Amino acid sequence: HYDTVTNNDRAGTRLALGHHVSTGHRHIAHLTLPMRIVRPDAKPPHTVRREAYEDFVAESGLEANIVYCDPINDDPYLTTKELLSSDPTITAVFAGNDTLAVDALRAVADLGLSARDVSVVGYDDIPIAGHPLISLTTVTQFGEAIGHTAIDLLMERIRGGRDTPRHRELQPELRVRSSSQRASRPRTERP
Repeated sequence: HYDTVTNNDRAGTRLALGHHVSTGHRHIAHLTLPMRIVRPDAKPPHTVRREAYEDFVAESGLEANIVYCDPINDDPYLTTKELLSSDPTITAVFAGNDTLAVDALRAVADLGLSARDVSVVGYDDIPIAGHPLISLTTVTQFGEAIGHTAIDLLMERIRGGRDTPRHRELQPELRVRSSSQRASRPRTERP
């Protein structure tokens, strides 16, 4: 009964995973947050992204590897570090948001690895993602465009008295930076 402006999270997830696959990755873990469903008809972004990940890997003949973490107390960092230490076949991580991705990058670095060993792609394109020392490949949602569109819809209601809901879905884009690289030999084959 109200206006909405959203990002196409399914398309964004497919962009991120398609990038990993196009650069030769076959063992792609998905780092995400557990979502508590408050209403059965509502799907938080992490839930949509997780479902899109599951669909993509199934369609691509890949094995799903979903890793849940708590966003506090360094859990994304520690969880990623444990994941990469325990499963050297993983060569790529798709993080459900950029904050998780930055923690994954820290884990990769602390294990003495680089983007050639483990590629990381995030979601949201937060400002720090483009910093040259971070250089995170990520899906941008065009946050400013979402805000402008929401304001335009609100102003239509205020000025024109519109009372029927309008729903806008914006298409994301992938911003490729240096955190994702072409797959090299699996880490299990390293000397």
